[in-house]
Order: sequence, then C-alpha cells, then structure tokens
Amino acid sequence: MTLWRWVKKYKEGGEEALRAKNNVYRRSWKRLSKDVEMKIMFLKERNPALSINNARHLINQTGIKVSNKGIWKIWQRYGLLKKPLQDPLSPFGISTPESEEDIRKAKMFVCNGNFKAAAKVLNAIPCLPEYPVIKEIPEELLSSRRKLDRLYLEFWEMPFPEFFKKARRVRKTLEKKGYMYTSIIANFCELLVLDWMHKTQKQKLVLCLIAKKMCKVKDNALWFLFYFQQATFYYRLNKTTTALDYVKKCRKLIYRLPYPYYYATFGALLSTTGNLKESFRYFKMACETEKDVIAFERYAISTALFGYGMNGNYVDGDNLLNKIHTIKNATGYGASYNLARAFISFGQGKLTDASKFFLESLIKASKTQLFNHLYATSLGLALVAMATNNKSEAKIHLQKYLPLMKKHNLILETFMLKLNLGLVETLPEEFIQEPTLRLLNIILLANRTLKIGDYRKAFNYARKNGILGIFHRMIVSFPEPVLQLLRKGKSTGLPRAILTFPIFNQNMPVYHIKFLGDFTVSRNQQYLRTNLTPKEKSFLIHLALRAGATGKLVLLKDLYQNFWPCNRRQSSLLSHMLVRLRKKLNLSSRLLSISSRHGFPSLTNRGVYITTDYDEFEVLLVQIKILERAGEWQLAKKEYSKAFSLFRGEPFKKMYDNQSENMRRVILNKLETEAIYFAKTCLEHKNKNDAKKVLEKVSNIIPNSQEIDKFLKMLPKN
Repeated sequence: MTLWRWVKKYKEGGEEALRAKNNVYRRSWKRLSKDVEMKIMFLKERNPALSINNARHLINQTGIKVSNKGIWKIWQRYGLLKKPLQDPLSPFGISTPESEEDIRKAKMFVCNGNFKAAAKVLNAIPCLPEYPVIKEIPEELLSSRRKLDRLYLEFWEMPFPEFFKKARRVRKTLEKKGYMYTSIIANFCELLVLDWMHKTQKQKLVLCLIAKKMCKVKDNALWFLFYFQQATFYYRLNKTTTALDYVKKCRKLIYRLPYPYYYATFGALLSTTGNLKESFRYFKMACETEKDVIAFERYAISTALFGYGMNGNYVDGDNLLNKIHTIKNATGYGASYNLARAFISFGQGKLTDASKFFLESLIKASKTQLFNHLYATSLGLALVAMATNNKSEAKIHLQKYLPLMKKHNLILETFMLKLNLGLVETLPEEFIQEPTLRLLNIILLANRTLKIGDYRKAFNYARKNGILGIFHRMIVSFPEPVLQLLRKGKSTGLPRAILTFPIFNQNMPVYHIKFLGDFTVSRNQQYLRTNLTPKEKSFLIHLALRAGATGKLVLLKDLYQNFWPCNRRQSSLLSHMLVRLRKKLNLSSRLLSISSRHGFPSLTNRGVYITTDYDEFEVLLVQIKILERAGEWQLAKKEYSKAFSLFRGEPFKKMYDNQSENMRRVILNKLETEAIYFAKTCLEHKNKNDAKKVLEKVSNIIPNSQEIDKFLKMLPKN
C-alpha cells in the first residue's frame, strides 16, 4: 500500500509531491455530506436576505441538525460571507488546504493538456481562490460560478461591449440556476462597464435589478457600493440633489466600514460630486491607515491628485508623489500619477514639465480612462498654451475633441470646453450647485465686471472650499481681473511662480522655432526677420530642446564638446555666440546667463520660453495613438495629416555638429516609421490615395529611404 501511494503521488504531482509531507487533504469526518452542504448554500443563494438563524430553522425542519456556527462555516466556504476588505465585490474565497490540493491537481491536468479533468476539479471547489489557472481552461467547460470567476479576472483584458455581453450572459445563467446572491456580483460588473461606456438607460435597468435582489440584505459593504453607483449615476445626469441624497447614505455607512478601501472610495465619490475639501480628508485617512505598500501608493496618488493638486499645496503634493515608486509607471494608476504631477508642476510654474506629464498621463491611461484623460489632456495643454500667452494654440487644443465629447455624451466636459472657447458665457443653473462650477461662475462674473470685489470673492471662495489649485488653473483662462490688479499695483494672492507666466507678465519673451524644414523663429507670435548662421540655428534648437523653460539649464561642458570640441577658446566663443543671439533675438542678457550650480558651470534659462514644431509633432503622435485605441480612425487620420504637414523639408540643413546629426537621424527615423504605419492603416481602411500622398511627401524629405520606396511599389495601382 505504501508503494501504491507513492506511485499515485508521483503520477499526480511528480517528484515534488513525493518530497512533500502530509500534502494530501483529507476531508474531516465531522463535516456534513456534500449534498447537505449544497442545500444549506442554496438557502442563502436563493434568498440573499436570509439570516443564519432563519436558515437553521429552515434546515432543521427537514430533519437535518446543524448549528449556527456550522451554517456560518458552510456559507463562508462557498464565498457568501466575509468578502475581502480591499475588494468587496470579489467572487473569490480564501485559500484552504482543500482548495490548494484541488488547484494543484488542476494545474497538473492543464500542463498535460487535459482541460476537461482540470475543469471538473475546479468546478467542484466550493469557492475558488484567486488563481489565474482558470483563464487557461476553455470557458464552455466551466460551471456558471467558475465563469464568473474567469470573467472577473478578465475585466481589463477585453473591449467593454464584449465584456458587458459576457457579464449579462453569465448573470442570466446564474439567475436561472438559482445563484441569486452570486448574480449580484455579475450585476455590479455590468454596472461598472456601463458607467464607463456612458450607457445611462441600461445603467438604470441594472440599478433597479440590483435594488430588487438586495432588498432586506444586511451587508453594509454591498449597500455602500450600491449607493456609490447611484450617486455617480444621478450626478452624471445632472440630477445633483438626488445624487447628494445617495452621498448622505454613503456617509452614514462609512462609520460602520472604518477601513482604507472605503475611506478612499468615499473620497472618490466626494471629489466626483465636487466636495474636494472633505474628499481630501478621507483620502488622507486612507493613506494613514493603510499598511499594504501597493494600496498605500494608490491612495497617495488620489490624495495628491484630488487633494494637494486641488487645494494648491504643491510642496506637500510633490513630497507625497516622491514616495510612489511601484505603480507610477503602471497602466491606469500611472495615468493618475502623471496627471497629479502635471497639476503640481503647473502650480509650481514648470510649464514644460506640465505638458510632458499631461501627455504621459494620456499614454498610461487604460481603456476605461481614455475619454476622461483625453479631455483632461486637451484642457491641460490648452492651459499651458494660455499661460504662455499663445491663445490661438489654446483654441486648437480646446476645439480638437469637442465633437468626440459630444459623441460620447460627456455633458459636463462638452460644456466646459465650450465655455473656455467662448461659445457660451454663463453656466446653467443646475451646474452651479457644485463648488468647482460655482467658483467658475464667480470667475466669469469677475471677468465681465473687472471689479476687484468680484475677484476677491472668487479667491476667498476657493480658499474656503479648499480648491485654490483649481482657481490657479481657471484664472489663466480668464486673466483680465489679474492683469487689472497688477496694473493697479494691488495684490492678487497668486503664487509668484504663476505670476511669472507670460499671460500675466506680458514682457516675458516666448519664442517658437520651426526647424522641420526651413528654419524660422518667432517671438510672441510675431515672425522675426533675422539672419542666423547654421551654427547659431543649431545652438538655438539645442537650447530649445534641452532648456526651453524657466529654470532649465545646459552644462557648459556639453555645449563645448558639441560645438567647439577641439578649440582652446571655447569659453570666448560661447560668450560671443550668446552676445550675437541676444542681439538678433532682442533678448535681455539676464534671461539667459552663465552660472555655476553645485560647482558645475551651466547656461541657465532665467525667464524665457522656447517651443518648437517638433514638440507639436510629438504631442500629435501621442493623441493619434489614443484616438486609434478608442477606435476613432477618422479623427486620428486628420491628426496624422496635421502631424505630417509640420514637415516642410529636411530638418537640420547645413548643421553638422554631433547633436544635430543625431537628432536628424532620430526625427527622420520616427517620420519614416509613422509614415509607413499610417500607410498600412490607410490600406486596412481602404484609403489608398491618402497612403500614397503621405508616402510620396515623406520620400521627398527622405529620398534614400528603401522602406518607403519598397512600400510605394507594393501599393496597388487601381
């Protein structure tokens, strides 16, 4: 018998099974039979509101004697009680010796390709712990409970319409088989995905269905999440009073759920409905009580974004973000992290960094966040353009995605874009109840009247409600009240970093360089007729790409090595170069000066902004990729046309320094790659003429490109 057991162990788990001691789970003789356990489980499944006492009374009537503790253990084993604090909607249960043994067997069957046997083992587990092995088994072999487990793991891995159909199908199967309690989780999956797709009519139906199933259910966590969904649903429909009623219900339940997850969730709800001052308090409570590193970082991002980024405490926000290391580059959380960085950089006067972080947030956005981050990025880039006094570029950013916001029924976002474009002048009455929009209404009044009292009223309202950071961003779009105060020599209450923006400091020079073709330079949107040598052009481009914003610097040794590598008079040549450039560009010597920081001599930008057409090209490429991910090819194609039109010829003409040579290679390689990708995508959408037109243009800029020549020959002639 010993030898027989060894052989059996080896067949089931190989050498590891032989080495392990007491690894075979043996069902306790005290446990009720499987059939009796199923009967007790179905009592709760078919009647989610059933209590343990009532269940014991019902089961005792059938002649089966079982204690309250016995029923509690069975319900817990089947995942009907004690949900994880960090994920109360999870269909998974805790890991037990029984489930671990079965999962080990299932893994072995999967490795051998015996999916039917693996599915049979997993289907028999009362409540599966969270193991990805279930995703390797064909869905048709799984029971309805296991299909829900698999669906929950696939939440971020499939398009939302497909996920919704699958969730609805699983939910109906569960209801048909009597799993009413478990079907509530499938209902919440439907609800979440409908919320992100903005399907309000279907959302209402699912909310009604959940309300019927949860009638008299005593589960604070489920009711909290249900009220959370109700509040966000009605707020999106601009039914603010109804939404705030559900916020009050959540507030009552939060005292019975003193855990970080619920603090952070309630904080998110308060920030959605505009109560940012109180939401900041709950986010801080979540951070202070959370011990898990990953969860702490998630809550820290929310605290920085909805707290410090909104109340204008940029130093503390920056310090908190510096503590985040693990998830700052992850899809989804990385988007929120970079958005928080963008707001804080903007408040600190770092406009170039703010632009970079706005774009990075768009790159890191998950499919669920695409349109929200597209809106935030377009508005953020418009704010940066306004801050640099480039109103025409700001208008382009605002107009770009207005049709997309309308298409996806983003009512508030559409209205905000129209407001910043000047297409509407006042806010509707139903919007003004929310503090952020009420602040905007007061700013609009101050912008119309230009009265100091109205400006002070807006500023004091923002400070009282903890939204000074929002005030700092809003006032950039409506600068007249601030300019009026500055002309009169009165205090504005704005940070010094924001007052240095060109929109408030009209004397600050803003240069725009075009080098993707013939070199041109303009100052404050006015073309400069100046004759620069190739080396001066290269130097200016080099400066724009590395130190184009206030506070940025370039080490002198890098400049010497690039422009005068073998000359003994490097310092003198640099000084003469700077004198000539200052004269030709009408630039004050104090704005671009040589200094020594920490013992490293450098050329420091002390108050000038330099942008380039290559910056525009990179911004367009990021936005194009996001539009493609969102399935908006026609909009993406228009943006591609704008991106390729920026190239008017070969960049860095007659510039032969190392930096120019390297950048020429990088830019042309990127242009070639994007042109070929665009052509392939055009062919997929049967747009042969557009593909040919772009490739021919790019082949004139890169005449020796073998890849483009090869692709042009492959294009169908008809």
